Amino acid sequence: MLQSIREAQTSLRVAMYALSRPALVQALADAAARGVRVQVKYDAAQADFPAMKDALRMLKRRRVTLTPIRMTAAYAAMHHKFLVVDQRVVLTGSANWTTAAVTVNHENMLRIESPLLAGVYARQFDAIRGR
Repeated sequence: MLQSIREAQTSLRVAMYALSRPALVQALADAAARGVRVQVKYDAAQADFPAMKDALRMLKRRRVTLTPIRMTAAYAAMHHKFLVVDQRVVLTGSANWTTAAVTVNHENMLRIESPLLAGVYARQFDAIRGR
């Protein structure tokens, strides 16, 4: 994940239920600082957790576009976990970008180099709305 973020040249679209892993947050902030357009959509309910609050504050300082997705139905969540890099690479899988997901959980993340598939995921990212 880190390498893909660090290699980004034009854009990063992140759809992530929970985002708090310091190294990943820093990599997104660094990408924004070097001129990459970084957009993050996340489950609004996750923003109440201290580590997520810290992550969002850092990203906001770097002018990352942050969109909380509010789900109104009982037990509903914005549960996506994917990244689109430069309209050519997709990372997707079960892993949130949290320390537990990266260090102790059984999780997966698949990197797919395909502009066609990246376009599909980018359109899905653009379509994410609360409901």
